[in-house]
Amino acid sequence: MLMTAQRHFILTFQALLLVFFVSVPASSFADEHLEFLRFSDQVGGRQSSVYDIYRGDHDFIWFATDTDGLLRYDGYEFALWSESILATEERISFGALWMTGGNTLWAATWGRGLLSWNTNAQELTEFRFDPRNEHSLRDDRVQTLFQDTEGKLWVGTLAGLNYVQLNEASDVWEVRSLGEQHPLSRERIWRIAESGERYWVATTQGLYEITKDFSDWRQHLPNPEQFGENRLNEIRTVFIYNEEVWVGTDEGVFIFEPQSERFEPILLPVESQYVNALRINDFGVMPVGGQGTPTVWVGSEDGLFFIKPETKQYRTVNDGVWRLLPDVDIRTIQFDASGGGWIGARNQGIFYTRNEEPAFQPLANQTAKSESLSLSRSVFKVQYDDAGGLWLGTADGVLHRAPGGDEWEKVPVANNEAIGRVEALYVDRTGALWVGANRALYRMHPNDRFELNRMSSIYEQLGLSENSVTALYEDEQGKLFLGFWGIGVAAYDLDTAETQWQLRALDGLRGDLVYDFVQVPEGGEWMITRYSGLFYRAHAGSDWLHYPIPEHISLKPGSLLCGHSWRAKELWLCSDIGAWRLNTETGEFSSLHQALGLPQERVVGLLSDQQDNIWMLTSSGLTRYAPTEQNVVTFGFNDGLPAIDFLRQAMAVDTEGQLTIGTVRGSFEFQPSELRVNSKPPRVGLSRISVNDTDITGSVGLNAPHVTLAHSDRAITIAYSILDFHDTSRNTGRFRLVGLNEQWSAWSAQRVITFGSLPAGAYTLEIEGRNSFGIEAQEPLRIKLFVATPWWQTIWAWLGLITALSAIFWGALRWRVQTLQRVNQRLDDLVKARTEALEAANQQLQRQSHTDYLTQLLNRRGFTERFKWLQGQAKRKGTSFALVLFDVDNFKQFNDSYGHDAGDQVLVALSKELISRIREQDVAARWGGEEFALLLPDTNEVGAKKVCEDLRKAFEELRVEHETRAYQVTVTFGIFSSQDSTAPMEHWINCADNALYLGKRNGRNRVEVYSPDTDSLH
Repeated sequence: MLMTAQRHFILTFQALLLVFFVSVPASSFADEHLEFLRFSDQVGGRQSSVYDIYRGDHDFIWFATDTDGLLRYDGYEFALWSESILATEERISFGALWMTGGNTLWAATWGRGLLSWNTNAQELTEFRFDPRNEHSLRDDRVQTLFQDTEGKLWVGTLAGLNYVQLNEASDVWEVRSLGEQHPLSRERIWRIAESGERYWVATTQGLYEITKDFSDWRQHLPNPEQFGENRLNEIRTVFIYNEEVWVGTDEGVFIFEPQSERFEPILLPVESQYVNALRINDFGVMPVGGQGTPTVWVGSEDGLFFIKPETKQYRTVNDGVWRLLPDVDIRTIQFDASGGGWIGARNQGIFYTRNEEPAFQPLANQTAKSESLSLSRSVFKVQYDDAGGLWLGTADGVLHRAPGGDEWEKVPVANNEAIGRVEALYVDRTGALWVGANRALYRMHPNDRFELNRMSSIYEQLGLSENSVTALYEDEQGKLFLGFWGIGVAAYDLDTAETQWQLRALDGLRGDLVYDFVQVPEGGEWMITRYSGLFYRAHAGSDWLHYPIPEHISLKPGSLLCGHSWRAKELWLCSDIGAWRLNTETGEFSSLHQALGLPQERVVGLLSDQQDNIWMLTSSGLTRYAPTEQNVVTFGFNDGLPAIDFLRQAMAVDTEGQLTIGTVRGSFEFQPSELRVNSKPPRVGLSRISVNDTDITGSVGLNAPHVTLAHSDRAITIAYSILDFHDTSRNTGRFRLVGLNEQWSAWSAQRVITFGSLPAGAYTLEIEGRNSFGIEAQEPLRIKLFVATPWWQTIWAWLGLITALSAIFWGALRWRVQTLQRVNQRLDDLVKARTEALEAANQQLQRQSHTDYLTQLLNRRGFTERFKWLQGQAKRKGTSFALVLFDVDNFKQFNDSYGHDAGDQVLVALSKELISRIREQDVAARWGGEEFALLLPDTNEVGAKKVCEDLRKAFEELRVEHETRAYQVTVTFGIFSSQDSTAPMEHWINCADNALYLGKRNGRNRVEVYSPDTDSLH
């Protein structure tokens, strides 16, 4: 048992906010930035020393510790696995992990030898030191594990080197030794690596080079003049990168040159102010920040360093820092599928870095000219001018950044008027800035002072006192359209300064307003409103007309939120129910929603970039949609967004393609063409499975999990994981239970599935996953479930019930006729006796006509009648059954050699063996000569093949005694199985016979299953 449900301790990446940050100094350099977190949850935080971190075939992260033994992490929770391997309360220190075949976990222990746990077979094998066996482990204190390209698992111990190899004949792993005379049978082994035709072994006495056939070895010492019992020649780790041999010693990092047999040191520069005599424990390779040139990560007894492999020089990170995690004795380095870095330390547990550079830059990091100016407040509107200046509409005015600058200032208002929240921003063709606020309209003309002025004249012309302007738009004729809250649309002539109402259709619905004006190339001009839906006019100067949305479209007027023009004749709409694309020429609507990858249905903003991507603001993050590739990617907090609470259509793009987006915590900008997304599909893994609240995870297998449930089991609960650690809170999944419901569930971040009281039968639970970017797993996780049939639903229970009811009916009938029986007893006895004699005679004749005289099996006629009856039964029940033909191999030669009497004895013996091994409902017959037929009701192809294979083995082992001699024969089987209840028996016989013929052709004594290709062979 892996562990009970209440002993699982959940750790989400939100909970990582509770762990402490390892602080590092900063300087003026522009390096990638790494931030390490130390796990402090109930399980991860209590680990003392972590000696190995292993990324398994399924992308789970495994830990070998001295506290809780073996741990497995799925991005959400730690699971304790030691109990699955060792049923003991003894605390054991684990030093290394490896996995082979996807289902066998190998664990190196300190004092308990090497453990092998086959999860499919539920078998634990212990390999220990045995002085009587030269091929046993060299020591029970195992230091390291390594599997080479040939499949051998190398085992480094405190007293020598072994390897474990799979014996393919017995399917058993066996320990092998290099021999007592080999020097590596006496050294402490730290690490093993492979390069070309050689192995490299790091030991307490230097680096050993071994040929793969073990015929040659060489010992290389960093300090050959200091040979002896000391650490001056100790190699603690060896690592192959780009065909170069990297080694870590007590004196730092070296590159070993095989040709010159020299150890070339890689020295820390003087300016680093660190000594070079660092004990190196492990290496790893990954670009710092997750992208760019690979970097060698160096784990030492005093922190983490980084080396550029192409120049063999140490490099800085975090703006000039040479070392991270000072005073941490790093023992192992590993990377997850998302590129995150995992550090295992001695006495300090587990450290983690997401190893990603933020994709987005908050504008709050830039400079405000006034201390009272906050760049972290809500940004409602964003607008660029033609020169590249950026304008932000906030809750109390407008902020401005000059072109090419990084300083912000608040735009003043004439008479120090407080304008309140900005609802609309627009820069017209003259360069004037227009600001629609929640009570009035303002303008700043480029020829006037740098301040906003209330446009009272417009309100006077329209007969208004105060009103919010919610949308601004300039048409080709130089008219500026103004959307007034709760009223309609007016047009202001930029040349004459005259204002006139264009549409007053919004005053019928309280709170109605204009969200957006959109001009679609070759598609007219469009207006999106809050409650009244869409309005349209063909060209400038024409009237605005209401555009009806077809009734069959789920998009309703009250659900619209924004609009955007993407290409000619295409209008994009955002709404409460996804993003919609309208072909303005054909009137055809199409939607993008959650089932197609959208993280949430509600879309509050929409904009296209210069790469023809559509950017959408959702409640789950910033989403990028590539219409050509039909690809959806979503970004969130872990990508650098200051918030994922976006404000309606608070986004803009400048002439260089840079996007700026407003949120409730300020705004951020980015260049879409520079974004890099890890497009690797994630895996879906089984984290935990329990039946009736009992955890059975360790017993269902890692590679192909399958579960058998009794009919009395109340519930089964499955917890799964999307094994992408970038942002686990935004990973989503969906599932379906094939065999019960073919429909997929909705995508959800809920990752626990529970089924209760499933009907008897076989099922397959399929789980699909998406990571936080919206990238789907290549294949679903499949879990086989089988629910046993309760005894009262079995065919035997029904037969018993029928028998009981028949007995009751018969008893009642006997009682009814008892009176007549007493009166006519004598006559009835005579009739009964005659009837019984006649029935017995008929039954005898019937049996003789349907039974083979030699074997007492059914003959062809009897078999034919039983086939028709079983076929009708299968048709009613909708089940499959199988027909098998088999005959004795080389029977003619047998008869010719030993006589027909011996042949008859063989047929009789085979018939008896057959009857003893089949079920009562199965039908066996002698088809003719040495050929037999067998009907297997309620049996599919797999079941029939198993039955026939068991019979084949039994017949092969059968010894037939005749006249002081014993004979053995073999039998070949042909199987045809189908659910087609309409095909005639001749078709079934032909198909089975074709399969039988194929078996004969393929060498006899075998079982062959019919396939359509078989027909061409006969």
